[in-house]
Amino acid sequence: MNDAPISPPPPQDGRPASADPGEPPQADPGEPPQADPGEPPQEVLEITAPEQFAALAHPLRQRLLFSLGHRPATISGLAAQLGVGKGNVAHHLKVLRTAGLVRVALTRKVRGGTEQYYQRVARRLLVAEPQAAGTAALLGAVAQELDRSPGDPLLTLRHLRLTPERARQLADTLAELVDGAEEDAEGEAVHGVLVAMYEHAPAGGAGSGAGSD
Repeated sequence: MNDAPISPPPPQDGRPASADPGEPPQADPGEPPQADPGEPPQEVLEITAPEQFAALAHPLRQRLLFSLGHRPATISGLAAQLGVGKGNVAHHLKVLRTAGLVRVALTRKVRGGTEQYYQRVARRLLVAEPQAAGTAALLGAVAQELDRSPGDPLLTLRHLRLTPERARQLADTLAELVDGAEEDAEGEAVHGVLVAMYEHAPAGGAGSGAGSD
């Protein structure tokens, strides 16, 4: 996610999107979008607070975070992109905003009110100690995205016997590969990349889960 404010994409139906779940008001063409006075996007946000874990424990909120990873979007735009109701999107955005995971990045004056463009507060969310509910929601959201993908997604699961040193090396290599990937020009298709590495729990007991999400 770029630190500089991003101009909102043109609405698909020729009308401005609105934060109001009802009928979108007409935009005032003489009033350009304005940047919110909040903090600029961070590079990494570490997830530590209970309300953040609770906010992540829902597949639709995970999908909203996916959608807001590259550019700001309105409630109407997100609803159209994800195929869900605007009221539902508005509710879950409120939860994410309360947890400090999204913010209003741009505002635009319209006749009858102000429309808001939301974006993630950070390019990458780091969960140092994953919790079961949040992980389940993340995987559920990825499953929905895979089902909607127009291409041929790659989904592979392997189990490898590795020494602790080899396991750390592989985790570091995977993290560097994803974090260092260069993006192509604006307008190209967005691809989701999920990397998970974990130590398999031994039969009959709970293992010391160590890995990289």
